[in-house]
Amino acid sequence: MFEINEEAIEACKGAFTNFIGTGLYIGLFFMSILYVISYMKKEDKKEHKIKIILGVYCIIVLILNLNPLFAKFMISLLKENLTYWRVYWLLPIGISISFMFTEIVFKKEKMKDRILLFVLMICIIVLSGSYMYTSEDQEKFVKVNNYYKVPDDVLDIVEHVSKDNEDYKKLAGIEIFLIYTRQIDGTIIVPEGRSMGGRYVDNSIVTLIQKGSLKEICDYCNQYKCNYLVMNKGTEFPKEYILGYDIKKMYENDTYSLYKFNRITK
Repeated sequence: MFEINEEAIEACKGAFTNFIGTGLYIGLFFMSILYVISYMKKEDKKEHKIKIILGVYCIIVLILNLNPLFAKFMISLLKENLTYWRVYWLLPIGISISFMFTEIVFKKEKMKDRILLFVLMICIIVLSGSYMYTSEDQEKFVKVNNYYKVPDDVLDIVEHVSKDNEDYKKLAGIEIFLIYTRQIDGTIIVPEGRSMGGRYVDNSIVTLIQKGSLKEICDYCNQYKCNYLVMNKGTEFPKEYILGYDIKKMYENDTYSLYKFNRITK
């Protein structure tokens, strides 16, 4: 019952690695825990509650999350260890750091000292993170014209799947569809979750599409019961695949082509 397996250990390690990022921001969080535990006045009931919420509570959550036994239990509930890292959302990281900085600033009596400390702490926060709008990522930020705030060409494809007269809908496609499909229509199933950091295994639908292996893509859709497939515009399947799976092109926009598999066994 209390056996610790390799999956639970890897889940703990992987979740913590994703959680700490560069390590600087989480370092501030650990400092805030120490600050709350060490410097709050015990005799003040209000501050005692703060110590429990921002100090003791955080320590308990961290101990649980780093415990393979807890990880094993959570994985059994989540049914997928890739989502284990989300348990770190239970930690009030931003609140704890903000509280520590606010306390330090307002302990200074002179306004000049407060302003200098405030500027210093803003610099620390900025340097602890990373700039979102790098030259590599600029192409990912595009203006959209829809309520969902997702790429218009993605919404266009998913809406065509939504309108199709099928009770069972499972859509396979490139990474962007794994990210946005459920946001647009929760009734459409996706075969995989989005990857942390964009790393996919060799037999994932994303890597198969990147490799352009049409046979493996068709086999994947059959194995995972995907009756809809999104490919980059212009993809054409050989005749034997079309006949074997009864593949029909449903729709095409300027970016993607939508195919339907009519011989997938549900």
